[in-house]
Amino acid sequence: MTVTRQDPLFGANNALARNVNINYDGANNYVSAGMFHLTGSNGVGDFVAFCVDLAQKLGKPTQSVEEKSDLFGASILTNIDKLFSSVIGTSTMASAITTGVKAAGFQIALWEIISDDGSFNLADGKFQLKEAQNSTVWQQAQTYLDGLTNADTGKQTLTYYYSRENQDLVTGTPNDLQEPGTVPVPASGLLILAGLGSLVAMRRRKAA
Repeated sequence: MTVTRQDPLFGANNALARNVNINYDGANNYVSAGMFHLTGSNGVGDFVAFCVDLAQKLGKPTQSVEEKSDLFGASILTNIDKLFSSVIGTSTMASAITTGVKAAGFQIALWEIISDDGSFNLADGKFQLKEAQNSTVWQQAQTYLDGLTNADTGKQTLTYYYSRENQDLVTGTPNDLQEPGTVPVPASGLLILAGLGSLVAMRRRKAA
């Protein structure tokens, strides 16, 4: 299967991302943190997703991927499930993540969960966010992380896309959108239906 970016790589001026200053594995970098708007082949269609791979970049504009359920250990997968269930719940990703701060905060929370399993401390560990340069994103990400302690799981069907050469991704579909007895089609066009109009409008306003 292939996935293709529908938008340019998110940057500081994009409505659904923010440029942030992070330290990962001892290296300090400014990166774009936010939500990708993609199209998948094989009938998957339009969907939105987040990065779960700090070591590689997204394909330009297309990359080959395969579904893979064992990218991480059980505790990391559970905490990602909690993040999606507590922040997005039974909504679609596009309708729950509506601002750049929310999108960047969600992405930062994901990177923290994946890189420093169980610590949830953005100032310490393998992955760190520089608070002074990113105070609003820091606060949003920490709010999401703090909410994991007593969070439920199972409100979203999560699909992980692994790429040998490019960035790995995760997307989610509310479980109440799945028909009983069927195999869920991850991140179909229904996933972004609620937010598609606003996304298009925002991209037009931001166009040079």
